[in-house]
Amino acid sequence: MVRSSKELRESRRKRLFYSVFIESLGSEASALAQLGVLLTGCWMALTGSGITGGTLVIFLNLMGSVVTFVSIFPDYIAGRKSASALMERLAERLAKDMQDEGKAVPEDFRGNITIHHLCVKTDDHEILHDVNVQFPAGSCTAIVGPSGSGKSTLLKAIISRQSKDAVLYDETPVGDMNMERICCLVSQLDQNVFIFRGTIHDNITLWKHFEEKDIRNAERESDLSDVIIEKSESYLCGLNGVNLPGGEKQRIALARCLLQKKPILLLDEVVSALDERSANVVYGQILQKKDVTRIIVTHNLSSSFLSQCDNIIVMHQGRVEESGTYEALMQKEGMLYRLVHTG
Repeated sequence: MVRSSKELRESRRKRLFYSVFIESLGSEASALAQLGVLLTGCWMALTGSGITGGTLVIFLNLMGSVVTFVSIFPDYIAGRKSASALMERLAERLAKDMQDEGKAVPEDFRGNITIHHLCVKTDDHEILHDVNVQFPAGSCTAIVGPSGSGKSTLLKAIISRQSKDAVLYDETPVGDMNMERICCLVSQLDQNVFIFRGTIHDNITLWKHFEEKDIRNAERESDLSDVIIEKSESYLCGLNGVNLPGGEKQRIALARCLLQKKPILLLDEVVSALDERSANVVYGQILQKKDVTRIIVTHNLSSSFLSQCDNIIVMHQGRVEESGTYEALMQKEGMLYRLVHTG
């Protein structure tokens, strides 16, 4: 660890030195070039060598553009070299993280997820405390609760190897599984989606080959068909979807997620940027996926959605306050009842 820190400091020192050196060299070269043009132009104008004072001024203005390029080019080279080294280190780290460590889930994985005595702490603060829940294969579970109650943390803990034996995939602890296998089993979509600089089609498929009918189904299930008709699949999204409104970005990311057809689907507020009609379409399509274990963090407390979920988990201050079907929890008049009538 100490050696790595020393190497990092030395690398930064060298980078700073070369950056300052190249920048100084570039500035001196630019100054010499401008001075050379000025002196040569003055000599030609004074000796009547076919150049006037106005022409000299034009040349000097053009030289300013050249000098600007020359001055930023060394920074570009230094930044590119630094970025290349960083990319290499990231690639090495990712390769190490994705190594085939631990057990692989059996090929006949059924889709059951069990959480028992799960605790998640950050520094001295406990985010989740003694959480015990089950997500049967093919079920749809809604996780609701006030902001900051631990809903998103619970979702992330399901795919974190740090959860160790507190999270089981069928009978296999997540801590014993290799990360590659977890990624093959789980499709996850967070509140903050990322859109690549590419077309809508590329963002959905991630530049992989899929059957045309599967792509159309994913677009329909995410209520993206109208957007495709209006803009076409070849529409350029821009970096992180700068050319798209928030709702369309969410639907593209959801289509990407659904296209993978993985047995576990984790969704965290995936309709927050959608209008009511689109949200109802998306929820309706997700509810129909009976062969997928669906776990949905949501602030949607409408009876039309919650009544169709197999189970509802109500979180409060990092604990499971109550769980059960919509009808049972409303009859109980507990926390869900209060959230529905005060929300």
